Amino acid sequence: MSLAGCGPKDNRITLTYAPVGQPGGCIGSVGVTSILDARQDKMLGHNQSVAFRPEGREVDQWVQQALMDEFSVRGCLVESLKEGKPRFIIGGEVHAARLVTDGMDHVLDLDVRLTLLEGDRVVLKKSYAGHWEQQIFPASREKSEALFASSLSELLGQAVSEFTTAMSQ
Repeated sequence: MSLAGCGPKDNRITLTYAPVGQPGGCIGSVGVTSILDARQDKMLGHNQSVAFRPEGREVDQWVQQALMDEFSVRGCLVESLKEGKPRFIIGGEVHAARLVTDGMDHVLDLDVRLTLLEGDRVVLKKSYAGHWEQQIFPASREKSEALFASSLSELLGQAVSEFTTAMSQ
């Protein structure tokens, strides 16, 4: 008797981001280094029969690109670290990006730790974490993707606001 197909199935989630900042208010150039995915479990979460996995880009790439997009929309000059010498450099780690679903209940935890450097000087180092609970009916891949996108927008909107303020001092 074969047990093929009896294990948890995969559900791929595309990680997207829409900047929430307003244009302007940023002075200087910024480079975003690679973000480290410090999570032990690289899945995005699970329910009783499905493991959620990223499709397209991984969590570290998602956060890195989201940071670049958020700084750019606020008027910062986002420079490549290979091609330019930005005044400020952002780096960090992802410690949580996990969705657990049970019926209509969706619980998402995100934890991103970011550091702003100017040369060798640490300008700002802070952890940004959030816990979101939503009832989603009917549950769908698109609604799970929207929850990831809106939650990261909330976290990085706050983070980049604080970083651009620190960059102007």
